[in-house]
Amino acid sequence: MDENLIYANFLETIVQELERFRTETPKEKSCGTEQQSVVLEKKSENSVLVNLRKQMREVCDDELLLLAFNSTLQLVDESCKHAGTDNPTSPVEPSTRKLSNAYTLYLILNSISTLQLPLEHVLFNAIKNLMETKRQAANHYVTYIYKDEFHVMDHLKNIRKVLLLEASDLMDYFYSDLFRRIEAGESWANPYLLTIQLNDILASRFNDMTSLFTVEVNRAAGYKLDTTVVMAAIDEIRVLYNPSHDLSNMINDETMASYNSVFRFLLKVKWALGTLEMLRFTESQKKRPPYASFGMLDLILKRLAMLKFWMIFSVQCIHSHLMTHVLQSFGEQLDEKLDLADNLSEMIAVHQSYIATIFDHCFQQDDSKPVMEGIIRLLNLVHILRDEWNNTVLYTEMDARGDIPDNSTMGDFIANSQVDELERTYCKCHQQLAKLLSREAYGKHKLHLTGLADAFSYNVPY
Repeated sequence: MDENLIYANFLETIVQELERFRTETPKEKSCGTEQQSVVLEKKSENSVLVNLRKQMREVCDDELLLLAFNSTLQLVDESCKHAGTDNPTSPVEPSTRKLSNAYTLYLILNSISTLQLPLEHVLFNAIKNLMETKRQAANHYVTYIYKDEFHVMDHLKNIRKVLLLEASDLMDYFYSDLFRRIEAGESWANPYLLTIQLNDILASRFNDMTSLFTVEVNRAAGYKLDTTVVMAAIDEIRVLYNPSHDLSNMINDETMASYNSVFRFLLKVKWALGTLEMLRFTESQKKRPPYASFGMLDLILKRLAMLKFWMIFSVQCIHSHLMTHVLQSFGEQLDEKLDLADNLSEMIAVHQSYIATIFDHCFQQDDSKPVMEGIIRLLNLVHILRDEWNNTVLYTEMDARGDIPDNSTMGDFIANSQVDELERTYCKCHQQLAKLLSREAYGKHKLHLTGLADAFSYNVPY
């Protein structure tokens, strides 16, 4: 029955197209005329079919179109022969019954115009409409396969949970241990062990994600793999996702490269924020009497503490912008758009648009390079602050225990303290970032950056 409906729709399309070329005035047919046409139809059906084929040869020399028209006439002829013996299984529209007869179709065409009709153009349009209907049905079926059998939306969520840190509570176990081993100088660059560790962590909550992720380390990096600087080591890591080959249209090397670029940037921000929050005061400072004497070491530590809180504010603003206003917001929009997509091309376009958006909003594009460099300078400053903090805390504890008998040693440490340089450098970094972000937000009309730009601009240290 579906094939009959498609065929009837094909004929109706031809008639509708030809109606645009009508030259005859439509006339009402009486009952007697209809009966007469039926009698004539039965008597002269074969001669009409021959006449139609002859007319087609006169107006069209395309062998493919002639073959299609002859096949159509043959189907019409067969349907007419069986019309008197076969009972229909379902009700058919009157227009469909009329068009299923070749002679009736011939009369309809003659009633439209007695002039030569542009059959070739009309047939092409009718076939185009038929193919468009078939294409839409095929797209719907392919979309169903991708969503319900290949589970493409679940796979994209898996990637976001790991590479975009949507499952940050689980990923914290992975990257915190990685940071610790890098800074401890341990041999961390073993892709096999990193892969096992990542999959074990994910398996504790997401069993379906087991063995889908693979961690790779760039062996060509050489000496960088022996560094204890997290900011340098992170650049040599990438995480691959291994779904079935059927999803290669949406998940491929190019898309994974973009995801990994954002992933490494997020790890750097996470490391900087975690490092600042882990800077602790000494026990002697915590138990300090309210009116105890205030020495130079205490002053240095106090200035470092103020700098620490300034940097926590700055890094936290960047972290909040990335995780909330970019990744979480656009992740929800991606799910909604994919759910509404009704063909594969639209699904691919939606995913590519999502990747391009987060790539841009996470400052990975070339036009955002100055902002990215400013953020990296701020994150690198965290490493220097952490070293200065730890040294100051160490000397403070030694002084509290009386382990520094020589005042010259303490004087040398105070004289060589980098707190002045750290404060000046941070002020420059903050002011530069405020200027760059304001230029991006208001000069280039990137309105998604207005909140971050205002946070830096309205809180500039001097």
